[in-house]
Amino acid sequence: MEQCVQTCIYQETALDQCDQPPQPGPCRGSYTRWYYRREEGRCRDFSYGGCHGNLNNFQTEDECQSACASRTPFEICMLPIAQGSCLGSFPRWFFDYRTGQCNEFTYSGCGGNKNRFIDRISCENLCNQTVPDYYYPTQRQPYDQRPSYPYSDRDNEIVPVVPPSSYESVCALPQAHGNCRDNIIQWYFDVNTRRCERFYYSGCGGNDNRFNDQIQCEQKCLAYASQITPMMQHDPCLEPKDLGDNKCQDYRHRWHYDVEDRRCHRFYYYGCGGNRNNFETEEECTARCVIPRERGNKQQQQQQQVFRYGQRLPTHSDTEIHAVTSIEEFHPENCFKQYDSGPCEKNHIQWHYDSRDGVCKEFIYGGCDGNENRFHSQQECQTKCWNSQDICKLPQIRGSCTGNFTQYYYDHQSNECYEFQFSGCYGNANRFNSKEICEQQCHSEYPPS
Repeated sequence: MEQCVQTCIYQETALDQCDQPPQPGPCRGSYTRWYYRREEGRCRDFSYGGCHGNLNNFQTEDECQSACASRTPFEICMLPIAQGSCLGSFPRWFFDYRTGQCNEFTYSGCGGNKNRFIDRISCENLCNQTVPDYYYPTQRQPYDQRPSYPYSDRDNEIVPVVPPSSYESVCALPQAHGNCRDNIIQWYFDVNTRRCERFYYSGCGGNDNRFNDQIQCEQKCLAYASQITPMMQHDPCLEPKDLGDNKCQDYRHRWHYDVEDRRCHRFYYYGCGGNRNNFETEEECTARCVIPRERGNKQQQQQQQVFRYGQRLPTHSDTEIHAVTSIEEFHPENCFKQYDSGPCEKNHIQWHYDSRDGVCKEFIYGGCDGNENRFHSQQECQTKCWNSQDICKLPQIRGSCTGNFTQYYYDHQSNECYEFQFSGCYGNANRFNSKEICEQQCHSEYPPS
């Protein structure tokens, strides 16, 4: 019903959605949701009953902030395309910062961001006059030689800064929160992990190692990452875990090598797609990825170069390289620790495993100390901790999104598999695509009496 109401009744604009008052709805549930309060210019939480309501209703503060927080025209036009999370189909227009053109897309009816316009004219009126011609990657001037134009919330101006000398210098800069008071999700390249990571940007200040989305960050910095790790394209063991194409749904157990804890882990593979870091048995994975590294291939170590902030660290021996790059082995008992934000004050979005319900959840990490129950991504958290508990004893978790996907869970007390509706996110490992898979997994552990 709620999905129907959101799809068919509310045909909103971005302004209407964020101006609507909080609406708990007539149902009697108690769910923490977030709404945007225009008078304060910020998002606040409220108790949602579980049905009806209106579109000023967000699962998280980040989602609310992204959809409604005040942005300059330049920042709106730099946002990526966002279709939203409902089931409607409405023609809308967005500005593509990569081409400098307004393009049509299909909007779902709720969610999304402010880079959404009723028609092409509205889109062009805002963005063609806002984004300078030399910003577009299609222009003749090399992208890396163009000026960077951050915005300032204080005077609503675009302020030019000195352009970086090369993309290496941008990608090697440390993550910088800035010195204003906003909390805007942005992306930066972490030279230590060689990945693009999310962080909270304050709205002004900071540096050029800041991107609107993961794609923009990777387009800028993955070439730099490939210089740091030239071996990666030749070694399947260095590729990330890839579940494959979820359209196949031919679930089977496979094994992949995790470069962070230097071990092989089991995972569910969809049955097609994926990458080369995919082995049928633990023995095959170990023989390909673990044993050669334990032998300490000197030739490979000599090819490695250790970088920090764009500078190669001096190395006097293979032993030193290993000491700088090695990571302490991860132990499953770390998954049972209470997450620890640490005493520092940075705003890194990290993940921890909640052993009470078996769900990997986000938290804000300050940047120092803390403990081992901290991961860069939900996928890493699940890889390392989902097998730390007996998944057949975990509770049934619907999750916190708005979807309805038929899944099955195992009830340990009745020793039966039951159907339930999964929301689409923030579930646990006691979730199976079919009753047969559920029974194969858990009845083998606990045969019917």
